Amino acid sequence: MVKAIRLQGYQNMVNYRKPSSIAIQDSYKLPPYSTVIGMIHNACDFTEYHPMKISISGKSATSITDMYTRYFFGMSLETNKEKGQYIYKRHQLYTNKNKEDGLGGITAFLEKYNIGPEDKYGITRSLGYFELLVDVELVIHIIPQREEDFAIILDRLQKPVKFPYLGRHEDLLRIDDVREVELKFYDGDEGDGLIVDYDVLIPYNTYKEIHSELKGTVMIFNKVFQTKNAKGQPLKLRRIIERVKAKLVKANDEPILRNVLYDTIGDKIVGVFPA
Repeated sequence: MVKAIRLQGYQNMVNYRKPSSIAIQDSYKLPPYSTVIGMIHNACDFTEYHPMKISISGKSATSITDMYTRYFFGMSLETNKEKGQYIYKRHQLYTNKNKEDGLGGITAFLEKYNIGPEDKYGITRSLGYFELLVDVELVIHIIPQREEDFAIILDRLQKPVKFPYLGRHEDLLRIDDVREVELKFYDGDEGDGLIVDYDVLIPYNTYKEIHSELKGTVMIFNKVFQTKNAKGQPLKLRRIIERVKAKLVKANDEPILRNVLYDTIGDKIVGVFPA
């Protein structure tokens, strides 16, 4: 028997952005490991990484595409001067380099009063698109690697001090149930295999051992970031120090034949594949 914390949650519309998506912010079908670990650390007010293994399962009703306004910062303010008049064609907004000059404003103001681009950054505003998953049900199993973390994580997820989110800051997570569970092990000696009722991320090394023909998409997910240097100072850019190669498998009637941990929620079976 393996002891774990099981979290059941729901999200109305959510985007788990793929790092490689720019023009259209595509979403993973399930939250990546780093996103879930970040949510747990945020809920527990952990300021340094606490090692843990995570299993992520869930399902969604459908997906849609929506629009949003995006901004590009940090570019030199470009202008053309025609008959002594400054004309700003590329940037709609600007910000001042010097704080004492104020935050900034719209470039139409600069044109009206014929103000030049010195000591200013340009901001471009445009439309962007992202994919939103609809009616997402999540089942997450957490296995802390430090024994003393188990009670802390269980308590903080049951009584979070701040509203948890997964994905973007606006992608709030409604926590329906958090409890301690004992995971069971299916070794294949009984029955014709184990059929899971939720989509699941299966670490690729584990997938090779479960003797199944489950079809899915193999992807590499970020798991752990380094956010501080050796002196404890925040890094300007996070460093990826651990990734997980996993297979996203949709729930279907193909059985898992052996060597798998599982949990039950009512009459539903949830495969548990810690990574």
